Amino acid sequence: MEKSKISFLNKDEEFLIQNILFLRQLIKEKKASPEDYHQLGILYYILKNYQKSLKILDELIRNYKDYVDINRVYKLKILCLIHLKRFKEAIHIIRQRLYYNQQDTSLLHILAYCYEKLHNYKEALLIHKKVLDIDPENQTSLNAYGYLLVLHGPQKMLPVAKEYIQKALKKDPNNICYLDSYAVYLNKIGKKDLAKEILLKALAKDPNNSELIFHLKEIEKK
Repeated sequence: MEKSKISFLNKDEEFLIQNILFLRQLIKEKKASPEDYHQLGILYYILKNYQKSLKILDELIRNYKDYVDINRVYKLKILCLIHLKRFKEAIHIIRQRLYYNQQDTSLLHILAYCYEKLHNYKEALLIHKKVLDIDPENQTSLNAYGYLLVLHGPQKMLPVAKEYIQKALKKDPNNICYLDSYAVYLNKIGKKDLAKEILLKALAKDPNNSELIFHLKEIEKK
């Protein structure tokens, strides 16, 4: 039965399934190393089976606290929780991990994302500002800080938002996220035609981008 299922998969998926079956057998026979648990968690994540990935990662954390790559294990666990929309649990773990390295900008970015998903924009802005205090040239936070200021900051902060977004754009002029942020800013200050032009330019690069389509519809609706 298992073979007939695999035959409907492509070669890459078949390879992943075969590896998963092998690693599960190792665990069943109590021959698995922490690296095997980690690899199995990664394979389940690639297949978007976040629940199973979480279960394996939790076993790894419980049984091998001193595993050399434990930091990456926690980061993968956090990503699984985010995919499952369990943002509060993700925040709890991120806060714990930041205790060991308060300047881990990748964790701080994920933390800001979680707060944004929970509509706590004030906290998300504070975290992006903290990243920029650590790394003033950090493009992700330059863009995100400006974008969140446009949407959720006071009117008087719009010039500041523009400054941050343009700084990110200067570093990567063709970045679709940065173009989108700048278009949202232009729309906010009433320059709708220019905002539409920039969104269409970005859509030419990524025609199926849902954020770009949503923002274009917002302009046309008005």
